[in-house]
Amino acid sequence: MAMEPYVLVDVEADKPVKKPQQIDALLSSTVAWGDLAPLVFFGTTDSTLHCYVPAGGVLTSLNFVRFHTTYKKIYHPCARFLDAWGIYMTLVDAKVAMYALPLHTNPHLDGNSTYSAAMGHSREKMVTMEDTKNTVLFAVHESSKVVCTLSKQNTLKVFDWTVNRSLELRVQHELLAVLGTTKLLPPSALPVQRMVLLGESYVLLVFKKEWCVVNLDSGKVLGVAQSDMIPHVNLETITCAIPIPRHHYRKSVHRTRGALVCGKHYALRLSIIEGPSETPFANEDSLKVHVEKVIEYNTAPRNVSYHHPFLLLDAQEKIAVYNFGTMKLVQSVPIKSAYGGCVAVSASSAGRDASTKVLPASFLVASAPFVVQSLEMVSISKQLRQCIDNQQLEEAVVLTELCPDEVSLLDDELSRLNAEYALDLFRRGQFDRAMEYYSKSRVNVMEVLELFPRDLLPRTRVLTEAAKTNQRKSDDAVTLLQGDDLVKSLLALISFLWKYREQPANGSEDTRELVDTVLLKCIVLISEKNEHRQRAQAQLMEMVRSENWCEIGEVEVFLRAHNRFDALLNFYASRKLHRKALELLEDLERSAAATAESKDASATPVQEQLKSAEEYLALTTEYLRRLGHKRAELVFEFSRRVILSQPTLGLSIFTSRNVSRGREDIDPAQIVNHLKSCQVLADPATVDAESNDESTAEANVLEPTASLPLTESRFLAIEYLTQVIYTRKSAIPGRLHDDAVYLMLEAITAELQRARESMPNVRLTSRVSSQRGLLGKIRRKLIEFLQFQGTQYHPERMLSRTPLEMVDERAALLSRLGRHHEVLHLYALQLRDATLAEAYCNRCYETKQADSSIYSTLLRLYLRPPLQTTTSSSSVLSTSPPKPMWQRSTSLQLPTQGNSNTAAVTASSEAVTAAVNILNKYAERIDVPSALELLPPDVPVAALSAFFRRVLERQVERFRNGQVKKQLSKMENFKVRELLTVKRKESVTVWSSHCCQVCGRKLGIGTFVRLPTGALLHYACQPAP
Repeated sequence: MAMEPYVLVDVEADKPVKKPQQIDALLSSTVAWGDLAPLVFFGTTDSTLHCYVPAGGVLTSLNFVRFHTTYKKIYHPCARFLDAWGIYMTLVDAKVAMYALPLHTNPHLDGNSTYSAAMGHSREKMVTMEDTKNTVLFAVHESSKVVCTLSKQNTLKVFDWTVNRSLELRVQHELLAVLGTTKLLPPSALPVQRMVLLGESYVLLVFKKEWCVVNLDSGKVLGVAQSDMIPHVNLETITCAIPIPRHHYRKSVHRTRGALVCGKHYALRLSIIEGPSETPFANEDSLKVHVEKVIEYNTAPRNVSYHHPFLLLDAQEKIAVYNFGTMKLVQSVPIKSAYGGCVAVSASSAGRDASTKVLPASFLVASAPFVVQSLEMVSISKQLRQCIDNQQLEEAVVLTELCPDEVSLLDDELSRLNAEYALDLFRRGQFDRAMEYYSKSRVNVMEVLELFPRDLLPRTRVLTEAAKTNQRKSDDAVTLLQGDDLVKSLLALISFLWKYREQPANGSEDTRELVDTVLLKCIVLISEKNEHRQRAQAQLMEMVRSENWCEIGEVEVFLRAHNRFDALLNFYASRKLHRKALELLEDLERSAAATAESKDASATPVQEQLKSAEEYLALTTEYLRRLGHKRAELVFEFSRRVILSQPTLGLSIFTSRNVSRGREDIDPAQIVNHLKSCQVLADPATVDAESNDESTAEANVLEPTASLPLTESRFLAIEYLTQVIYTRKSAIPGRLHDDAVYLMLEAITAELQRARESMPNVRLTSRVSSQRGLLGKIRRKLIEFLQFQGTQYHPERMLSRTPLEMVDERAALLSRLGRHHEVLHLYALQLRDATLAEAYCNRCYETKQADSSIYSTLLRLYLRPPLQTTTSSSSVLSTSPPKPMWQRSTSLQLPTQGNSNTAAVTASSEAVTAAVNILNKYAERIDVPSALELLPPDVPVAALSAFFRRVLERQVERFRNGQVKKQLSKMENFKVRELLTVKRKESVTVWSSHCCQVCGRKLGIGTFVRLPTGALLHYACQPAP
């Protein structure tokens, strides 16, 4: 037998209301008058309020009430007793009026003859809001402390209840303008018949056949969210509407406001979801009214009341009681011709007043002719027990959710109730809700998994006796899991397991292993469905990349069987099974290569899912880059195959490291030794063609050179060292810088020997730019490395190993040692290249490797060259083509005058000409007396005209600059003196009333101090400097 939540009890009244047919509504107030509470009021259509009080005083039964008094002209259909505010709010003369509670102590209402004497006191007992003239409707939201009024001119005003117990206007809107800005509702829907506040920011406006929700802050009408309930939005006739109390949504993570709107044939439960309660809603335009549920009935209710946790609908011939959680009819109380009803005592879960806690929750109803009855609610605990006994699981669960404070179940009993209800939902195919209640029940996860096919469980899992028993119970549920039901159930199970694993310290290690393994299997199965593939694949990759407790062997077999190689690779990486991951990549690369070679048109589905061999090599490379020092052996072992197939890609394993911060990387010395031992596949024909096809244009050795062809292991080591040193990604010790130079010198020697086998006349040229072929590439690589500022090699060691024929390299080493004189000796005297010597001086001077004396050094080499033996000179120049005595630039020729030109050219050597050119171009960088002393006496003065002109200009420039600085200093001195004079003229007048700013005493005639701010202090009170 179904449990009836209410018991109908007659309430005796000592005196009926005059003209009871005029009763419009019943009101109640829990604010006690002396020892009397709660107080019951009958509002009649003639604006009269009739008061009845309990006969036995406070904390007694409501079985008998007696008439107390009548208050005229203070009742209105919108009137409300606001016990939390301590006032009674109504409309009097089209204005909002507020009376202090209890009404019995109000002298204005009692009609006391001494009212005029108590006028000052009565002002505190009654307040009329002048800002609410012509008000026809108002609505109150007691918990949000908001009042909304509507005037005859359709002006909507919003007031806030302040701490000063007064209403303060927040905003107002013209309703015609509000409805004119939306297409959802025409202005012809006016007038408004009822208003319901849904919180501090929303109001529900009820018209004759339509309704809308208005945002009170912005004045916008909210739209209705798209749902299956759209056909039911427009009601034929709206009879009543009430707000849903906020505590109904207290477990929701969103700020939710709701209302119930009753029409002719059905009622709508509405809600506005604003977003998470801790964050403001981002976009106001996206707010929608959601139609959650429809209640259908045959007779339209005249009124509806919320008596937690039930809805009571006045259906003329009866009071229909609906469970608010399920929206199902649970009881029909036969009451004919009811005038109205009110909540006399609320349930404790709804915030019932402490003074009435011994009274049962009750709802008073008055019917014709004047019969007062009370619907007393059976205790929630008793209702819950009877629902459980009758196997009404849904009603029982809803009672535990809506009335948690009244539930007397133990935790184990509550958990078992939720589990049984979840199993019932699962059998009915409501898988999502079933998993939600399984989460609440906190039952053994194995009990849930046994509802699904056994293939989801790990092969090593042994069923316990309890699980076997549960399996027998749920066999009928499992047989239904086919087709779409299986997909829906797996989706629900994924959500359940995902929430389960997110709970901290949930279960033992075996349980977590079971949960993660089954979860991974479910995601893989769902990813094979087209409509869920994208989301499932994202979840799968998220799971395998993060920390997980999956059983390794089970996951390996399952992922391989379903060809989820990417997920298996990430799973190995997250579990630090790096060898297995690399072996998997190697197997996949070989399989892809074999598939590409076979070119079989009838490829299997597994082969179609494989990537190319090059892509798997790239994945291997990326994987090896992430391994640090502890996995160096793995890196060296598996990098050999990549280097053998694609040397450039294999080299990037070591040049583009991606080790996470805080982990130690592989020692560069170990990498160099490994690269030296690697085997590289080289095609000699390709190397020769590359060398012979090289452009014959002269290259600039200071520009970055191209990479060497990776045809030898030595070249791998060279490229690694140079790239890492240039990019400075890791610290390279100085000995490896030396090794890089040694390797390049060895490569030059080896390449020279190889080239001479085919072409005996191949030799090392003095200049790097004139060297061709692979030998030239290596030399350009060497000279670039020697001249790079970030290198840390030891030039004195390299100099002894560098052949004398490699003049550019030796010059770079001498320059690093700071032996500029010897470098200039090589360029100016041995190579006889004045342009190169001049460029070297400029580079050293501009990079501050040397001062301006380097030009004097070059002049001394030109004009006072050291004595050289013929053998030493010939030994250097023997490998170079014959050159003229000096390489002169046409821009450096000496000026000529008539017949004296021939004699001047004959008398002047090429060295003197080069020296004169240096003097003319860099006069400001050369010491003049030293330069003139070095010049031979037979040098024509005309050749030095540009030099002397520049020297004189510099002298004049320095002189004039000195004059300008001197004058500026004088002007600055005058300004400072003038300022000093002005400051000294200032005076301070000290009156007898002046006090010290520190101690506050009079300054008197003693010594005082004046601060820059103007404050006057005693000399002893001045702050320390």
